[in-house]
Amino acid sequence: MSFNLKTGKELLKYYNKELNYLENLRHKFTIKSYLQILIIAIQIGVFGIIISNLLLSSYFFSNFVNSPLLIVLLIMIIIFGFVIFDSLVFNLKVLAEKIWTRPILYQRFEIEREEDTSKTIESVMNK
Repeated sequence: MSFNLKTGKELLKYYNKELNYLENLRHKFTIKSYLQILIIAIQIGVFGIIISNLLLSSYFFSNFVNSPLLIVLLIMIIIFGFVIFDSLVFNLKVLAEKIWTRPILYQRFEIEREEDTSKTIESVMNK
């Protein structure tokens, strides 16, 4: 049961590499989450503008019933509103999945790291 300095340094390198990988992964998740929140905030703002335009155009629509340009504008606002709302719901769903699965992801990496460590230690002990 001897433990030489060379294998100890290799184990230390392995741990440092693994730790750096996990830190980089955590950093990437954080940046992606902030970008996702920013996109959601912009989409909520755009959706609010679309709803206010829809209300204004419906007010004008009641006054100018015979305007074909207003009808086309109203249809375009409704379609654009549905597209933005659908994208907003999708982004909220993706963000919620990231928030809920982050601890599971760390737990999985921790289990893999423990298994790799035990295999590495066994191989060192067998040499």
